[in-house]
Amino acid sequence: MIKCKKLLTAIFVLALIPLFTLPVYASDSDALKTLQKDLQQAITVSEQITGALNEEKPVGTIAKMIRNIKEIDTSVLGDPQDAPKTGSMITGTDSADSVQQIFAKLQLELANAAKKNASGQIDKITALQNEQNRVSQYLEQARNLQTQAKDQPIPLPGELQYYMDEKGLSYPKTASGNYTAEEFGKVISALQSHLETLGTDVQSQMAAVQDFMGQYNSYLESANASMQGSTKTLDSVSRGQSLFSSEEGGVSAAPVAVSVLAGVLLGMLAMWLIMKRRMKKQDQEESA
Repeated sequence: MIKCKKLLTAIFVLALIPLFTLPVYASDSDALKTLQKDLQQAITVSEQITGALNEEKPVGTIAKMIRNIKEIDTSVLGDPQDAPKTGSMITGTDSADSVQQIFAKLQLELANAAKKNASGQIDKITALQNEQNRVSQYLEQARNLQTQAKDQPIPLPGELQYYMDEKGLSYPKTASGNYTAEEFGKVISALQSHLETLGTDVQSQMAAVQDFMGQYNSYLESANASMQGSTKTLDSVSRGQSLFSSEEGGVSAAPVAVSVLAGVLLGMLAMWLIMKRRMKKQDQEESA
C-alpha cells in the first residue's frame, strides 16, 4: 500500500512539472527576444557606419557613431563552460539550444572586441589628424619666414626646431642659427614630406577601421542567426509544442497539454478509488 502511495505521488509530481517549467521557458524566450532586438539595432548602426566609411565621411562623425554603439548585454546567454560535453545527460533540444546560445555569446564577445579595436584605431586617427594640423601650421610659418629671409637671413624659431628634432626630420643646421631663403626651402620640404607620411598613416588606419567594423558586423550577423534558432525553439517549448504536439502538425498546444494533464489526474483518481475499495474489502475480511 505504501509503495502505491509513493507511486501516485511521483506520478502527480511528474504531471505538474510542465505547468511550472513552461513559464520559465517563456521568461527565457522573452529575455532572448529583447537581446535579439538590441542585436538587430546594433546591426543597423553597424551598416550605417560602414556606409559612412565608404562615403568617406569626416573622421569626427564616424568616431561619434562608433563610440555611441551600446555594448550588448549577453548575461542572458550561457557560459562557455556550461556547454554540453560528450556523454552528458543533456539531450535533444536542450543541448542544441545551449550550443546555439553559447556560440552566439562567443560571437558577441568577438564583436565587442572588434568594436573596441575600431575605437582604438579612431583614437589613433584623431591623434594623427591633430599632428597634421600642427605640421600645417609649421609649414605656413616656415613659408612666411622664407619670404622674410629673402632680404636677409633670420633665425629658425626654437619651437619649430624642437619639433623637427623630436620627429627626426632632416634639415640644415647653420652655425650662426640664421637661415637663408634657400635653407628655409629645405625646412619646408622636410615638413611637407612629414605631412604626406602622416596622410598615408591616416589612410592606413582608416582601412583598419573598415576591416574591424566589417568583422563587427559579421560577428553580429552570425550571433543573430544563431539566436533566431534558439528563440524559435524556446517559443515552441513555452507554448507546449515540443511536449504535446508535432512541429508542423498545426495542433493547438494549450488544449492538448490540458487534456493530457487532465487525463493523468483522472487516471490517478480512478486508481485511488480502486485502492480505497480494496482496502475497505480487506478490512471487512479481517473483521469477519
